[in-house]
Amino acid sequence: MASGENSGVTYGDQMSFEQQEAERIANENAERVAGFNIAGSKSVGRVNSINRLYDAHTIPRTSEPDSVTQNFDNGTLISERYFDSNGNPYLDIDYTNHGNPKIYPIVPHEHFIDTSNGFKREKKGRAINK
Repeated sequence: MASGENSGVTYGDQMSFEQQEAERIANENAERVAGFNIAGSKSVGRVNSINRLYDAHTIPRTSEPDSVTQNFDNGTLISERYFDSNGNPYLDIDYTNHGNPKIYPIVPHEHFIDTSNGFKREKKGRAINK
């Protein structure tokens, strides 16, 4: 082993470089994931990762298990889609009235998604489950 190289061995309470780096990355991810549920919805389940889309017209119908995809338009968060442990969507949270305040007077609002027989998103949004 070259001088200054870390063997990955720990002594007592000391962490190896690899362990320190893994902990740093885990802490960064925990901070990032902690900020995902901006609406504060109790309908949101476990989230291990966040995907961000910018100026996208549609959000994917499948994704990584236990993830959220946030969609931004001109830098403003407009929607979030949450995926279950199988990578199937179960909830959308919208932060706009879709340009139709008569039909969507509640902002933000939730739409539950049923994938048991295709893809069916609730038409009318409901108040955030707080």
